[in-house]
Amino acid sequence: MGYDSSITLPKNTKLKEVKKFLHLLKFQELEKDYFFYNDNDSEEHFTGVTLTIEKDKTENLELHLRTTIWTTIADTEYTNLTLSEVSKRFGGYYRTENGKNKPYKFEGTERRNAEAGCFTVFMTFKNNMVKPNVFCQHLEMQLEERPLTDLWIVNEHHPASIGMNISIPFLVSVFEEYFRSTFIVLLKWSENKRDVLKGLRINTEDLADVSSGISSIEKIASRNISFQNISSINSAFDKISKDIKFVHLLKSKDPQKKYFEKINKLIEFRHQIIHNNSTNPFYNIKEFKNDINLVFDICELFYDRIIEINNWNKEKY
Repeated sequence: MGYDSSITLPKNTKLKEVKKFLHLLKFQELEKDYFFYNDNDSEEHFTGVTLTIEKDKTENLELHLRTTIWTTIADTEYTNLTLSEVSKRFGGYYRTENGKNKPYKFEGTERRNAEAGCFTVFMTFKNNMVKPNVFCQHLEMQLEERPLTDLWIVNEHHPASIGMNISIPFLVSVFEEYFRSTFIVLLKWSENKRDVLKGLRINTEDLADVSSGISSIEKIASRNISFQNISSINSAFDKISKDIKFVHLLKSKDPQKKYFEKINKLIEFRHQIIHNNSTNPFYNIKEFKNDINLVFDICELFYDRIIEINNWNKEKY
């Protein structure tokens, strides 16, 4: 499902000139005659815009554009921009589901700037959490046939035990990336941005990356922060807004769930696996499922908090 549109160009339009113009519009040619646009410096775009160049029955060039059902307003606006600018440059006409030369009207929730960025970061996080959840479901079926035992030497080499243990670094990396990406978005639009960047050390390679568009000053700033450390995460977001209070949120929200203690324990478990090559042969499927839910719940709590303090739209799905 998605939104499909097309541009029909006049006869004798040069393919080479069309491709040059698409590059000016920041489309990347990933394969022959297949292009993709997604602004790397803006989280306002989610799935981006794809574009394919083909020929119709009369050998006229046709450009076919597509955005997914999860299109953001930025994706939709860039589709309209492409349809309009290509048609103006080469002539011809474009067509959407609305008709000939009629642009799209965005029908979803309008989000801009930091609100849009934090939304797409959360959506990406949700997508990343699909893998551990699917793996957990698979392990549950496997363990019905071959359960874990009370003997560590047996469990140490049990495929399910191995799988759960080595999944922990991935799970923590998803957690880490969610907070890193959210920090980058909030810093980009923060009124305190200048103060946060005051102590930033930046080398010539970083400057070159920023100049060429490979990186951004916000991404470079995020490199100096450990997002595998709860206190470090708390300090980083505290510089952006004193209202977030991440540690307080973990300790005060449903105290009986012990979010603060459990996430620290999970991160320490990850460190043991990565740095000491040490696994836990008695780590079971119930604990694994709980840790997956723990990561999701904490990230969702944090996103809810960001929505609350900024008075953003509460629709998350």
